[in-house]
Amino acid sequence: MPSRCSRQRHVYQLRPECIALGGVLIIGDNIRRSRLRNEYHLTAALHRLNAPRPNRHDPSATLPVDTCNTVACTQSTHRKGTGMAEPAGSNELGLMQGYPAPAEKLVTLENMRRPPYNRWAFQHIRELTPTVEIWRGDGPIVPLDIAPRDLDSLPVQLDDGSTYTVADMLDIAYADAIVVLHQGRLVYERYRNGMRPHSQHQMMSVTKSLVGTLALQLAHEGLIDLNAPVSRYLPELSSCAWTDATVRHALDMSTGIAFDEIYDDLQSDIGRYAVAAGFNPPPEGYSGPRNLAEALPTWQKRGEHGYAFHYVTPNTDVIGWIIARVSGKPFSQLCSERIWSRLGAERDAYIIRDQIGMEMTGGGLNATARDLARFGQMLLQNGSYLGQQIIAPEVVADIHAGGDQEVFARGAADWGPLWANWSYRSFWWYTHNAHNAFTGIGIHGQWLYIDPTAQVVIVQQSSYPSADQPDADPVTLAAFHAIAQTLRE
Repeated sequence: MPSRCSRQRHVYQLRPECIALGGVLIIGDNIRRSRLRNEYHLTAALHRLNAPRPNRHDPSATLPVDTCNTVACTQSTHRKGTGMAEPAGSNELGLMQGYPAPAEKLVTLENMRRPPYNRWAFQHIRELTPTVEIWRGDGPIVPLDIAPRDLDSLPVQLDDGSTYTVADMLDIAYADAIVVLHQGRLVYERYRNGMRPHSQHQMMSVTKSLVGTLALQLAHEGLIDLNAPVSRYLPELSSCAWTDATVRHALDMSTGIAFDEIYDDLQSDIGRYAVAAGFNPPPEGYSGPRNLAEALPTWQKRGEHGYAFHYVTPNTDVIGWIIARVSGKPFSQLCSERIWSRLGAERDAYIIRDQIGMEMTGGGLNATARDLARFGQMLLQNGSYLGQQIIAPEVVADIHAGGDQEVFARGAADWGPLWANWSYRSFWWYTHNAHNAFTGIGIHGQWLYIDPTAQVVIVQQSSYPSADQPDADPVTLAAFHAIAQTLRE
C-alpha cells in the first residue's frame, strides 16, 4: 500500500492519549482507554518529547547486544544514556500470549493495522488473512558474504541542525528490522520487536516496486506494450477510470482517477479497496465490492491522464492483473519463477489474496529483510545475480533513470520540502539526490532503498503506530544517506 500521499489531506500530531504538560506525561482517559495502547504510545511520546535535541547520542552508553547467527546481526535492546527509548515490542505488550490470548491482547484482521496490535500483526499476516506462497524454489540457500560494520552510533545530521544516530532512527521509526548490504556483503543487521533473520514482514507498497520491475521485464520481452491502453489487456476495465489510460500511466501513478487514499477512513476509496483485497474486514453495513474484480471497475476518471502524479494503489492491481493476463500466471507464480527462485533466498515470500484468488499486488508482499536485500542487490548488479541474468540490463537502466519531476511536483507540491525534486516511475520513488538513490516505500515504515553510487542496499521493516509517521521520514532518509556515504568512503 502507498506511503506518502495521505499527507495531502492530513495534519498529523502527537496522539491524544499522550499529552506532555510541564514535563509530566498525562495519559488521556477519554479516548483509546486500552492499557495496551497507552503503554505503546507512552514509549513513543517519551522518546519524542523528553529526548534532548540536538546532539543527543552517547555511544559509550550503548549496551551490549545478543548476537544472532552472524556477527553483523544483533537483536536490539533498550539503550541507556541516549535520550531515546525503543518502543515496546509485542512480547512486552503481551500480544497473542496465552492459550488462548486474552481478548484485549488478541490480534485480528480487524485490528491488525492499529497500534499496538500491528507490532505483532506485521510479522504474522498469513495467520490473519488468506495468502499465497511465492516459492523460493528447491535450490540451495546462498548465504550472504559478511563484512560487519557497527553503524549504531553513526551520526545523522538533519537540515535543521539536529543530530541523531542510526540507532536513534530505528527507535523513532518503530523499526522491526534493518539490513544493509554494501557491494553485496552484509555489513549491518539489527532485529527488534521479536524479529529474527527468518521472520517474514509485511512490506505494504514496497510490493509495488517488485510488480513494476516484473511488468517492465515483460514489456522488454514484447508481452506488454507500455503505451497501449489498459483496456487492450483488460476489457473488464473498458468503462471506468482506466478506459483510456495507458499501461505507462498506471505504472507511473499519473492516471486521472477519482480516488482518495485516506488510510484512517474505512469508508474512503482505499478503505473499500482494502476490503476487496482481503486486507480489511468489511465494516458493519458494508455493501461495496468484495473482491478486486468487482472493485476496480467502480472507480471513474477525474482529470487528465499523464498530467500529474496521483498516488492510487489500485493502479498496481491493474498492472498485476495485466501481468497475469499476458503471462497466464498470477504474480506470485511468475515472481517465483523469474525472480525469487533465482536469488538463493532463505525463505519463501508470500502475498495476500482476495476471496476469489486475485492477489493484492498493491501492497500484500511479505518477506524477510535479507531476501528483499538480495532483490535490491540484483538491481544494483545490472539485473544479474549468482551468475544469472534475472532482469534485462535495459530494464534496470529504465528503472535507474527516474521519472518526470514536473509531473511529480504537480501532484506533490504540498508535501513539504523533504519531497521536493523527487519523481516516481514504474512504482519506484526517486530521490534525485547526489547518489541518485531510489527506493520502494510502504506505509507503516517499509523501505527498500538502493544507492547505486555507494553500492548500498538498505531494507527497513517497521510498525509505525499510524500509516505515515512524518517525524520519522526525515531522520530515516538522512540515516540511509549517512550510511551510504560512510560505506562509500
